[in-house]
Amino acid sequence: MIKINKSKLAKIILFSLIIITIFSFLFYRYDYSHFNGLNENNDKEKLFNRIYFTVTTLSSAGYGDITPKSKEVKLLSIILQFILITGLMGGVVTIFG
Repeated sequence: MIKINKSKLAKIILFSLIIITIFSFLFYRYDYSHFNGLNENNDKEKLFNRIYFTVTTLSSAGYGDITPKSKEVKLLSIILQFILITGLMGGVVTIFG
């Protein structure tokens, strides 16, 4: 049976929520013209759309319905994906190590 360190798992979940919150608000700074798949009409729920984009990017699901358009948003997405890669590698070792 696999043993999971609950304290470390809680820290990883908290860290993940912090990262999602930070990047959602960073993406919130950019209007619909910085994203493919968003326009003035469907960007009325701006914060929700930014949280969705952040979680989709961080999970690497990459549905493609909302994608970065501007260089600034692409750079933020790259940083977020780098966090995913390093987090996955470190998280697996931390939880099961």
